Amino acid sequence: MTSTGSVPVQGNLTARDIITGLKIDKVEIVLTSLDDLARLAGQGEVKFKPHPDGGLELLSGDGQSLLALPSHLVQAFCRLPQAADLSLDHRYRCYAAWLLAYQPLNPPAAVAARDWYIPLTGHLSWDWDDEGLQGHLCELTWVGDGAQRQLKRERLADVTEAIHKHPAFVLLGAPGSGKSTVLRRLVRTAAQAYLAGHSPRLPLFLELGSYHWERHTPLDFAQAEWAAQVAADFVSLARQGRLLLLADGLNEMPYLPPQPASERADDWRRFVAQFFAEAAPGSSRAMLASRDQGDYEQPLGLPRVEIEPLQPEQIEHFAAIRLGSQAAPFLKAVERLDLWPLARVPISLFFLTQLFRPASGDLPANKGQLFKAYATLLWQQLYPKAPNSEREAHLTALAELGYAMQERGESTILPAADILALLPPQVRLPKQPRPAETPPELVFERAWRSGLLGQVSERDDTYKFSHQLLQEHFAARVLLTRWNDGDPALAELWRAPRTPAEMPAPGGGEWDPLPLPPPTRWEQAAILAAGMTDRPDAWVQAVLAVNPALAGRCLVEGGAEVGPETRAAVAAALLADLTNPTLHRRARLQAGRTLAVVGDPRLQPVDSNGAQFILPDLLPVPGGTATLGSAAAEPFGDEQPVHTVEIAPFYLARCPVTNAEYRCFMLAGGYITERYWTPTGWQWRSGQLAESGPVEDIMEQRQTILANPGLLEQLFQEGRLTPQARDTWQALANMSEEEARRQVSAWYPLKTHEQPYYWDDPAYNGDNQPVVGVTWYEAMAYCEWLNEQVSAEARRRGGEEVNGGRPSAVGGLPDEVIAELAAGTWQLRLPTEAEWEWAAGGPAHLPYPWGSEFDSDQANTLEGRVLGTSPVGAYPAGAAPCGALDMAGNVWEWTRSLYRPYPYRLDDGREDPLAGGQRTLRGGAWYDDRGYARVSSRNRVHPVNFDLNIGFRVVVAPILS
Repeated sequence: MTSTGSVPVQGNLTARDIITGLKIDKVEIVLTSLDDLARLAGQGEVKFKPHPDGGLELLSGDGQSLLALPSHLVQAFCRLPQAADLSLDHRYRCYAAWLLAYQPLNPPAAVAARDWYIPLTGHLSWDWDDEGLQGHLCELTWVGDGAQRQLKRERLADVTEAIHKHPAFVLLGAPGSGKSTVLRRLVRTAAQAYLAGHSPRLPLFLELGSYHWERHTPLDFAQAEWAAQVAADFVSLARQGRLLLLADGLNEMPYLPPQPASERADDWRRFVAQFFAEAAPGSSRAMLASRDQGDYEQPLGLPRVEIEPLQPEQIEHFAAIRLGSQAAPFLKAVERLDLWPLARVPISLFFLTQLFRPASGDLPANKGQLFKAYATLLWQQLYPKAPNSEREAHLTALAELGYAMQERGESTILPAADILALLPPQVRLPKQPRPAETPPELVFERAWRSGLLGQVSERDDTYKFSHQLLQEHFAARVLLTRWNDGDPALAELWRAPRTPAEMPAPGGGEWDPLPLPPPTRWEQAAILAAGMTDRPDAWVQAVLAVNPALAGRCLVEGGAEVGPETRAAVAAALLADLTNPTLHRRARLQAGRTLAVVGDPRLQPVDSNGAQFILPDLLPVPGGTATLGSAAAEPFGDEQPVHTVEIAPFYLARCPVTNAEYRCFMLAGGYITERYWTPTGWQWRSGQLAESGPVEDIMEQRQTILANPGLLEQLFQEGRLTPQARDTWQALANMSEEEARRQVSAWYPLKTHEQPYYWDDPAYNGDNQPVVGVTWYEAMAYCEWLNEQVSAEARRRGGEEVNGGRPSAVGGLPDEVIAELAAGTWQLRLPTEAEWEWAAGGPAHLPYPWGSEFDSDQANTLEGRVLGTSPVGAYPAGAAPCGALDMAGNVWEWTRSLYRPYPYRLDDGREDPLAGGQRTLRGGAWYDDRGYARVSSRNRVHPVNFDLNIGFRVVVAPILS
């Protein structure tokens, strides 16, 4: 099936051949039109209006016609890049004109890129390199402490900005988040910039669903795609810095077993390094798009741009573009039907605006129903007079096609002949005695003309569903039919690796984050089915039996309307997986992240006198003689001398304070209530403190590097420092003292504070992740607030329950402790560093909380390559003797103690909350190596320091004077 008016091109054609075939008398006519198009392309705001016959009209911003291109001229732009007798410059310009003038019939991403594009927002994750020192330092955020300050997440106003900053990166987003639209938009803007003379780069769009690893290398594939567009050398263009490679669908490449998949990733990594590693402004660029990490099996060691969900103002803007005066009723319907989560996904928002009818105000209730309604709408719009039975028969035939393509897993793109072979000639419909006829040629044509299928390559006559989610939607229809028929084999489709024996190696580069378990490729079909079935509880329970994380996604992403028992069962199963030491940590982390959005039962707030707070799970730590410090053989001198101190009994929180717990403090007015803060802390919160952020700590670490010239290289050779971090610190060390201080101070300007520094960062703000970006002052204020709540609850419950001899619900504390809290002789506070070390190492003073030998499966440290915080409790085998979790790794934990030399003394002023000086951190963190995760390891920073690796936990203990 080919487009009307197309001209086949084979062999070495001349411009005269092409012009004659298109019935144009002179090449000069085409080139003159090309000059006119180029001139207008450089004149700012120009609108492109396609004509039904394939022509194009250029309009000014106020709608005035500037240039009309008939269809035969547009076709000439397509064919002339293959003309061997045209100059290379003219071939390139005709190619850019074709990209600008080409008007796709139906791919939603292409149409949206042309007509309805709105900037998406996202975060850029990357390793800071020398380029960042050239005018971009003010945008940087240090992560970690010491030599490991390397990873950065930068908020972008539009994800397309990243193309200017990095030679190559991966665009990650949830299904339907707009990745293809971004790439296609870049094709058009790059072509326009090239024609206007504003950029030397020509775009090349690749559909990676067509890439077959076993047949050719990435270079072979890219060269073949380029040769099909332009009679010119791909390698020369890339080497000259004149190429913008836009590759869509890393996750759509044909399925292969795990080992070949890692080899395929290596091939693409080498290809990118060969042609797109030069950071100079005049170099070529590459952008590869994939579904987000849950479906991303091709880690390439590249910076990652992560597309965020749409914000309310973006949704309102898009609705105004699409619906005009009906935008307000549409937004009211979204609010009334609680569809904001669905509207935050670009493709779902597009479908919702297409389906909205002001008269009824109704919209589909979830993702599965939305795709079903949209598929029906597309078919009905083109064939409104066809009987309903015919429509349902054709859509059922397409469901069989979608299921077959999903089952084969070879590609999302197939030749027309293969699609015709997969379409059934007959289908059975419910309550119909005889099969319905579905002639494959007719079903194919109607699916293509309606936009359900889209043409990928006219040259190869290949097609795909116009969005991968549409293919998965149709596959979900068959899934439901077979499930309703009792097919027992379906459960295997969504069974994922869980144990260490089942889990494949992650692959990727040395510093790629540890991925979630590899996808089954049936996740989206299962999620869509959850919204379409009339037995959602039974469906979710069936998925839960083999894949709890996917069952959770059926609730959150699929909008399955289940009862409270099913929802509780899913949460319980996820919590069990999170805390199951026999599962691989990739499976535990996936369970924990899913649990955060399903609802973690550990984090249920308590209502008390109009306030809400979350009672920490408190564990008893008996008193005794604690050994502090370590032997001379250990790495750090501040851990000596080894000595003993007496510790009174206390209660320790099982886990660090989470975002869900800290949110209660914020909602209760913690940042506007002065009595919770120390005087200096209130000055910091109000932006009146001279110090702001970890400036002094960074400058102190810089001095350490200057005093030890070989330190950076030593840490790098030992695997404790990434190359980027090494280069970053070296660059800072090479600055003068004044330049370095001015630069670091610019990162931490004085301002008022109303929340932790990284509170809005989606990588760190999950409900069950430890709160990070908190200063010592914020940790102290939180403790003061929670102590007020818990003490009030103790006084209230003491009168009602303790005196009656019944057990208390205040954190599981015994009666006598509740009485001490009520009397004010005990308090909830930060632990002293002596209390912390005693709880972490126990009476045996273990090197690590769990024992003598380090194991990356027992703590979230650099060795495990999680490269971010983990849900609390995800390392159950790393429990301390008292039962506390995450005492090693994940986040550094503030203690109450000033950093002073050993031996530790409780009465020497180091526990004075009003004293100035650095405070002690304990426990190591996700980016630090095993040496910092030892029980005896000490760290110190100024109390104004806030970072992605600093959190805290609380104790209930005797009050300190």
